[in-house]
Amino acid sequence: MDKQTTITLKKVCVYCASSDQCDQVYKEAAFEVGSQLAKNGVSIVYGGSSSGLMGSLADGAIKHGGKITGILPEFLNSVERVHTGLDDLIFVKDLHERKRLMIEGVDGVVSLPGGTGTFEELLEAMTWKRLGLYLNPIILVNTKNYFEPLIQLIEKAITERFLTPDQRQIFKIINFPGELISTLKNNN
Repeated sequence: MDKQTTITLKKVCVYCASSDQCDQVYKEAAFEVGSQLAKNGVSIVYGGSSSGLMGSLADGAIKHGGKITGILPEFLNSVERVHTGLDDLIFVKDLHERKRLMIEGVDGVVSLPGGTGTFEELLEAMTWKRLGLYLNPIILVNTKNYFEPLIQLIEKAITERFLTPDQRQIFKIINFPGELISTLKNNN
């Protein structure tokens, strides 16, 4: 039985892409996620870039007075443009340290669409939740049904008994950013 718990939201980790090549609808959704979190007084930890969905997320939060922290490995500083409007920017030695710091002490994880980096971060968070190392909500913002292939893969893993049926409860899916705050607050 899935027991709903209301949690206090102070800080959320958001995984998303830095690609500027994606459809504008994804950037608009990222901007709205940043806006929703900021309007509700929730600070954001994310990858630190000013490009793609990362930049849109940060812009949405900043526009509404939100607190946002970027965490960027030093080697990516020459590859990705760092967002200059952040409250805090933390440079780390590698991606492992970045992922640990991004999820440490957050009240929820939100994943927007992205590529292999986003997938890797999201799947690690799901694994940590499955193992009891991270206990808070994981929300997929399923803009344009982006996460459907991942959802189908998880269903296949359950069907083939690589995962148990209760693993469906590791994450929640929303289709619109306007559903984010209530879903984060009312799910464990």
